[in-house]
Amino acid sequence: MRSGVTILILLLLLAACKKREQSTVIAEREMNDFRMYVHSMEGKGADTSTLYFMFVIKAINGQKMPSGSDSRFNYGVDSLFYMVNGKDTLPALDAMRMANGNIDGIQYMLVFDRPATADTLRRIVFRDWLFTSHVISFPFKQQ
Repeated sequence: MRSGVTILILLLLLAACKKREQSTVIAEREMNDFRMYVHSMEGKGADTSTLYFMFVIKAINGQKMPSGSDSRFNYGVDSLFYMVNGKDTLPALDAMRMANGNIDGIQYMLVFDRPATADTLRRIVFRDWLFTSHVISFPFKQQ
């Protein structure tokens, strides 16, 4: 009986320690005691009609991050993001805050329609009325 429980615990530990796929930082900016990163989540799913990005905001220099209960950081944030591809401007299909348990950072999963024509230089634009009160552009080259 004890060996069965031990094996079950070991199997659960192995499942929990499964290696995560790495994302790639494609752009970053630092402004007003915040560092912002855009991670490409290419290849994470089978959906070829959309593009996925992880947008991370971290506090630096002791800046305090907002509480998770403040709804302006959780709802309606999709209107703050868009992607520029050549002359096309694509609004975010969805932007959802990810529960990461990190008190010095906030993460958003961004979803965009995949542009019909791929310009080699794209930009994710963040109309940041939450942290810095600036419009911040994150240019990157599409692979």
